[in-house]
Formats: sequence, C-alpha cells, structure tokens
Amino acid sequence: MKHLVMPYKKLFETIRKDHNLSKVELAEKTGISRQYIDKLEKLNEPTNLTKETISKLQITYNVNPNYLLTGQGEMFLGIPTDTEIQQEITELAELMNKNPGIIGEIIVALIRETDLMSYAAKAINGDKKAREKFIKLTD
Repeated sequence: MKHLVMPYKKLFETIRKDHNLSKVELAEKTGISRQYIDKLEKLNEPTNLTKETISKLQITYNVNPNYLLTGQGEMFLGIPTDTEIQQEITELAELMNKNPGIIGEIIVALIRETDLMSYAAKAINGDKKAREKFIKLTD
C-alpha cells in the first residue's frame, strides 16, 4: 500500500484562517499541543495520527477522518461545528428579541403538523376516531 504525504499544513492553515485562530489558539481549542501541530505542518513523510488527534479534529472542526487517513474525500464533513451551532443559536436569540412571538408560532405550527401526521397514520390503519380528528383539524 502506497502511503500518502498528507497536506497537514494546508489543513491547519485552512482551520486557522476559517476560524481566525493563531497556532496557540488552535492548540488550545483542540487539546493538541502547538509543538505537535508544528511537527505535522512541517512533516514531509507519512505519519500515523493517533485516534485521539483524529477525533479531536473531527469533533472540534468537522475534519473528515477519511481525509486525515488517506488524503481522499472532502477535507471537512458537512456537519456544523460548535462555532456554527453557537452562531445559529445567537441568530435565533436575536430573532426572538426582535419578534418574541415568532418562536411560539413556529412551535405551534410544528406541533400541529406532528399531530396531523399522527392522526393520518392512525386513520390509515383504520382508527375511526383518529380519522375524524384528522378531518376536523384539516377543515
């Protein structure tokens, strides 16, 4: 099996640039030592990353483990990072402050849709009361 020389320098530079981090901040956020990050960035030969390092990069920055191990696939997974989730929460909080009733309206709509789906499924299975309730809610 041919070993690939992984572009760790590009990976860490991309993470730092995307999140506006220094090497020290990247080390702090991942729990990976700055010295180890420096070593990986300068490495010109294959190396085996520890499962712990792969896991930390995946959890913290959605780095694709397959990319780390083989150099194949996308560098990052399509799942949101903690930072992206926090940003979404902040945006929702701002929306709630601007229009406090909107979240309640969304929740009521979601509950109504869930109820409708539940009644429809029961009605399909022959539940006459669920059918009546479904018809009443959709009128």
